[in-house]
Amino acid sequence: MKKLNIALLFGGNSKEHDVSLISATHVYKALDKDKYNVYKIGITRDGYFKYHSGNIETLKDDNWQNYIDENAMIDILPKDSDGMKIILNNESVKIDVVLPIIHGPNCEDGSMQGFLQTAKCKYAGCNVLSSAITMDKILCKKVFDSIGLKQTKYFWALKNEYYKNKDEIIVKIEEKLKYPIFVKPSNMGSSVGISKCESKEELINGLDLAFDFDYRVVLEEGLDIREIEIGILGNDDLKVSVPGEILPGASFYDYEDKYIKSNSKTQIPADITKNQEEIIKQMAVKAFKIMDCKGMARLDFFIDKVTGEVYINEINTIPGFTPISMYPKLFINSGIEYSKLLDELIYLALNR
Repeated sequence: MKKLNIALLFGGNSKEHDVSLISATHVYKALDKDKYNVYKIGITRDGYFKYHSGNIETLKDDNWQNYIDENAMIDILPKDSDGMKIILNNESVKIDVVLPIIHGPNCEDGSMQGFLQTAKCKYAGCNVLSSAITMDKILCKKVFDSIGLKQTKYFWALKNEYYKNKDEIIVKIEEKLKYPIFVKPSNMGSSVGISKCESKEELINGLDLAFDFDYRVVLEEGLDIREIEIGILGNDDLKVSVPGEILPGASFYDYEDKYIKSNSKTQIPADITKNQEEIIKQMAVKAFKIMDCKGMARLDFFIDKVTGEVYINEINTIPGFTPISMYPKLFINSGIEYSKLLDELIYLALNR
């Protein structure tokens, strides 16, 4: 069988650039080279597409830009056929599927998906609509509300309104939410810019931090909860993974705990009741479908330690693929090995 040509897209003009490099390194290693010719295409922090010709080990940090083939040409809008082509040594290679292993704004929020779709490229993962809505925590919560999915109490604020009426908005937040309050940029992932606030002073600092990353911020009432995650794979016929639990090493599962200190642990499958597992799976499928997700998504839930109530938190349409990332680990524990998971994502992209 003829090998497929895969473009592995990594990096990106996003605060989650570094996470993408780690994910892409492991995806490259796991892709079956007997089935695929893999072409590494990096996006610099300023948004330029570059062809990476170095060893995969050079991809782990910004050293990858020292291994760029400036003579290679990435033709995203070829005139004689659909999709992407790469010109190497005067030879043209047509890309069959793009694997966008990129995270955050300009990458995971529908921007890149729209770009690839306009260029008629086949790509893995969710489409423009689902990527855009799920990336925006405020819009995502509004959709969850509309279909009756239970969530923790939340409030949202706009940067210009907040700095014009700071005291008034702080009063509104404290009237609606009890401490601790989690403050999050509306359009970021990987726990970037998130704060856990136990007082008014910390709340103000948390808002200032979040507004450094986005002009829209969501605030959530903190409960004494367990963090449960579940993966979905498929376009129409969906495979749902076993649930897994995050056991944070810090007071909450923040960026440093995820990627720097790595003190957190996971338990897969999660030690929850059958009823809780069934509720989580039903909510996950309902959320995946209403958002018109395709290919893959990781969905995050909370379980109240006191009441046992289940709350949906968010959807991640391009989940991490690092060694500590939950999405591949959930499916490995559900009987689908890492390389086979990538095979399925490529197959789903080809047949969408």
